[in-house]
Amino acid sequence: MAHKTTSTVPETESVVSVFVQQYVTEDIVHYQKALSAVMEICGQVLSDHGISHAIGSRLKKPASLENKLADRERKRGFPYQAMEEINNEIVDLAGVRILVHIPSNRTKVSELLRDAFVVKKMVNHPKQDEVNGAQQEHQGYVATHLHVSLKEEGLRDRGLQPSHAKPVEIQVISTELCGWANLEHDIIYKPKGKPPLAQVQHLETMRMIANLNENMHRQIEEQQTQRAAKENRYLRSVDDVGWVLHKWLEEHDRAWFHGREAGSCTSLFMFLKSHNINTRGELRQVLEASFGCDSEVVYLRLASEYPAGSLTLVVFIMDRLLLTNGGSGGVDFLTSDDHQVHIYKMHAMMSTFVWLDRLFAPAITWQQIFADQNQESLREGLFFLNSVRQGFFFDGSLLGQNDIAITDRLWDWFERQGDRQIRLTFSISKNGTFKDRKEARKVIQLLIAGLSHRN
Repeated sequence: MAHKTTSTVPETESVVSVFVQQYVTEDIVHYQKALSAVMEICGQVLSDHGISHAIGSRLKKPASLENKLADRERKRGFPYQAMEEINNEIVDLAGVRILVHIPSNRTKVSELLRDAFVVKKMVNHPKQDEVNGAQQEHQGYVATHLHVSLKEEGLRDRGLQPSHAKPVEIQVISTELCGWANLEHDIIYKPKGKPPLAQVQHLETMRMIANLNENMHRQIEEQQTQRAAKENRYLRSVDDVGWVLHKWLEEHDRAWFHGREAGSCTSLFMFLKSHNINTRGELRQVLEASFGCDSEVVYLRLASEYPAGSLTLVVFIMDRLLLTNGGSGGVDFLTSDDHQVHIYKMHAMMSTFVWLDRLFAPAITWQQIFADQNQESLREGLFFLNSVRQGFFFDGSLLGQNDIAITDRLWDWFERQGDRQIRLTFSISKNGTFKDRKEARKVIQLLIAGLSHRN
């Protein structure tokens, strides 16, 4: 927006002096309000988009403005003839500088600000000139300048008048280059005459260091992007799970890990899939949560509740997710269909035996629990799960009242168990990690045979 001034200048006064006087007595208040509003909007936009930054502002001091205009008149070789000439040339009476800590965010910030303001002009530095048909860049200052004013809604929301829609220059520059740019401005542009050669050489060295820092930033960003891509890769196989687990253990080499058995990655893979943990990044989050600062103390406590040597790191992860960290392991039946509820119970209990067989070897470590509690209700439940007729119910046949009663009694037996092996595997199964029923019957048959030999 044009800087509105009185175009008539008294003959006894120069255009520059009138311009500066009007800036001091009338315009600077409007520029201050425009500057505050622009700075507020910039901060809000960048914060909303999670862009790390620092922000500052300044108004051109009257003495600095007068000196700048006088210097321009000397370079022009003739004085300004009208106020409009100054308006067209001086665009930085109010300025905002945004420092982005990540150099690549300079482009992103500039695009966001284009949507937030009325943008009269945007200039990328260094400018590019056509030289023999090739693009060549002037090395040095690298930044984006936007000449903006407030949108109508920006004025209205802050109770401002159209007179407050003064032009503001926004500079977007990286943190690394900002210090160098400030020093260069003070050494090269402000003083009259050529600066000392030693200072110029020091500036060149600083610029090289700033370039090096920006290049290192870019390399770090590329590495982070590559790592993020890896973290988002799906866990397609047991090998993927094993690789992430062993890699994480190597990266977090803790003394108490040494000598601990990792356990079955196949079981962990199936467990993770049933809990919708599908990427490498999600698995790493599980590992971070499982092996936190208290993990050694928790592991030693849990080890006393499992058979000697059976608490592998995989079992430990499952236990922490389902039992230790407040997981109830319970299930809410989402159907009132009594048949479906009991089919679910049968499948969960059958799967529990497979999980017991997979996670805890030798089988005697958990079979002994059933032998010690070899009551009639337990035996009839095992025989029922191993029977041919249970398959009919999975195929749609309705359960009789006696079958329902047997199922409920066996379910209650599992629910009351205090043994941690059974609590964990039953919890895994109740959460929907079902196993093949044929495999379950094989495990149950071996258990029944073992119980028969003990009688």
